[in-house]
Amino acid sequence: MVEDPKDYPWTSYRAYIGLVPKGFVRPDVILEHFGCGRLVHQHYAKFVLDLDDGPVDWVQCSGVVVGDEAFVKQLNSEKEKKLDSTQNIGSVDFKKIVNEVSKQLNVAMGLLVNPLGRVNRRLRGEVCKILVNEYGLPLRVVGKLLGLSVSGVWQALRRKEE
Repeated sequence: MVEDPKDYPWTSYRAYIGLVPKGFVRPDVILEHFGCGRLVHQHYAKFVLDLDDGPVDWVQCSGVVVGDEAFVKQLNSEKEKKLDSTQNIGSVDFKKIVNEVSKQLNVAMGLLVNPLGRVNRRLRGEVCKILVNEYGLPLRVVGKLLGLSVSGVWQALRRKEE
């Protein structure tokens, strides 16, 4: 039909990549799966234009996952396995630290990795702050432990108390 999806007049693609005002289109639900910040539109465009038909690494996704109960349960199980396989650097057991912090805040570890709703996402943000500011963990490690990108951890650190 067209070489580039932005040239097709009957698509919301241009709103998703930031070329036109959103109007009634609400791309945030989709775009949150592609990170945050200035590059989110570029990440989405790369996804649409990419020729790689490989499987999506759902374990790396940090947004809300839509699917039946079995799929979400499987995804959470895979995230827990990935968390279990996080290597210790030196003699520090990062998973133990995260478990300790989750107990302090009285929130299940699974909800930190795959938060359901705004309250749990904010709790995950608080855990990010504690892990970085009090325990001195690198952003990369905190992101890996909690299923966030480095920029996601950075954004949580910048978020002010409300």
